[in-house]
Amino acid sequence: VLVVVLVANMLRLLSSLLLGIILSSSAFGQDSYDWDPVRQILVNGITNQVYPGCVAMVSYQGEMVFSEGFGSFTYGHQPAPVTGTNPPMDVETSVFDVASLSKVTMATTAVMQMYQRGEVDLDWLVIDNRLLGSAFDNNGKENITLRNLMLHNAGFPPDPDPGFSYVEFGCPETSNYHPAEVFTCRDMIYNAVMQQTLQYPTGSEYVYSDLSFITVMYIVGKVAQAHQHVDQADLRPDCVKGTDTDSDSIFQCYYEAYINKYVLSPLDVSMGFLPPESEWANLPPTWNDTTYRHEMLQGVVNDENAYAMGGVSGHAGLFAVTPDVMTLMHQLAFAQVSDPYVNSTTVKTFTTVENITQSSRALGWDTNNYIVHPNPSTRQCGSLDSSTYMHTGWTGTQICSDPVNNIITTLFTTRCYPERQNNGISGVRTNYNDAVVEVLLGK
Repeated sequence: VLVVVLVANMLRLLSSLLLGIILSSSAFGQDSYDWDPVRQILVNGITNQVYPGCVAMVSYQGEMVFSEGFGSFTYGHQPAPVTGTNPPMDVETSVFDVASLSKVTMATTAVMQMYQRGEVDLDWLVIDNRLLGSAFDNNGKENITLRNLMLHNAGFPPDPDPGFSYVEFGCPETSNYHPAEVFTCRDMIYNAVMQQTLQYPTGSEYVYSDLSFITVMYIVGKVAQAHQHVDQADLRPDCVKGTDTDSDSIFQCYYEAYINKYVLSPLDVSMGFLPPESEWANLPPTWNDTTYRHEMLQGVVNDENAYAMGGVSGHAGLFAVTPDVMTLMHQLAFAQVSDPYVNSTTVKTFTTVENITQSSRALGWDTNNYIVHPNPSTRQCGSLDSSTYMHTGWTGTQICSDPVNNIITTLFTTRCYPERQNNGISGVRTNYNDAVVEVLLGK
């Protein structure tokens, strides 16, 4: 463990130096291109009320070439609830609830590291004692492997039913009109996931499922504990408090601690779960929840299941400024063969499409695969290369990494503000990435 910590410290220093080089070159890079077509698409998204504001960044050949914020936290009719003001979107300070980007930036990166160290195998059964063991061995789940979870073909339905936030599920906090974001339902939720039934036979079809990555969270936590990557002293006190520390549900707490120690700390970034209340003013509000929390959401995770879990999960919960996510994307895109964080071979393994007859998914990541998505207008990463690995987040976030052209794009919006039914973001994503390709490559 000492060796790993020393390596992590070295990586943190190298990453800081790399980010400094990237950011110091941004002014030169941005001025070298005409970004007006990109700006126009992003401004049109505000004009058409797809989102009140956004932050976009583009990296090309390892250099930051575009980095701008547009619009504000709200449309101006109502202020953001925490401050009573309407701040402009800012590249450096606006902290987004990235929703399902949590799956790839946090959970998948953790699995990549454990896979690289030989602590997990993608084809181990989840019922293997090295993963979740006999607690998972029921209701037809005996054939699910870690690979199935990463590909979203384990057989799970998209979401738990009833959801963890539903009154009928039974979390004690749900009975309150304004339920708190706490871990008091930790044991109940863990047991429900272990007893989860399947919607279809394992491996037979692709169905995008949050349950797969909630399960991945427990696996990462179990492996982190078993290999002593995390001590009890590293666990969040509020995650442990008031619950049974001998219960396997504590894997959730080990997951959060592992992410902080091995995924985030080496990169010297500030993103993470559960932003402190002192930072809430920097978080754009997401949507007006009239059925569960009964308020306009700002400062807390928007996803109801993640909220009921205490704000930490494998499927959602990460808050980040856009540059921090770009730092992680650079770490993956320019990984070296012997990189102890995640090496280039591991990145290739996890970001290559697995089975195009079933989906465009890689391991954790999605891809821009042209065969699966023959219609250019349906490709969320637009005309970036077919090998581009990517993911979107329900709140209106997106990351795309094109390994052929060395282009990385991020687009962080709050398309769900003020009402979650707004679905106009897909076209903006495609048009944005098309415009980036036109600016950089002229095609």
